[in-house]
Amino acid sequence: MAFANEYLTDEQERKKYGSAYVTIDRERDAWLTRSGGGGEMPKFVELHWKNEEIKMHAYDQAKKNAEGTYDIAWRVAKMRIPEKLERYRQDILEMVREALIRHKDRGCIKWDQQIKTVHVEFNDRIINYNPGDIIWM
Repeated sequence: MAFANEYLTDEQERKKYGSAYVTIDRERDAWLTRSGGGGEMPKFVELHWKNEEIKMHAYDQAKKNAEGTYDIAWRVAKMRIPEKLERYRQDILEMVREALIRHKDRGCIKWDQQIKTVHVEFNDRIINYNPGDIIWM
């Protein structure tokens, strides 16, 4: 199974995933959430996997193309991988890529058909999480 954008109607699921709209891979029990940011400010993105949160600062840019649809470019500027998940670094990067491509720009099913392509790139500042660190600036 792969990531999918879902609209959750079950209250228990909304509490677990923190939203009605979620980008989720039920087989891997992984989901992506996003909050804040916009414009010049980063969006705060979290990938939840193996009962851990992988926190990121990411920027997205939507450009309207000649067809009238949009191309989305995501740039993950910072990421904190919990130490106990460090050995899964490559798997995490691929999962983040998959989730952001499916998430597109909003994770909103109604918006999906207006987006033609999604590109994801990672900055060199993929750093480890240290307990006690302040994650969001």
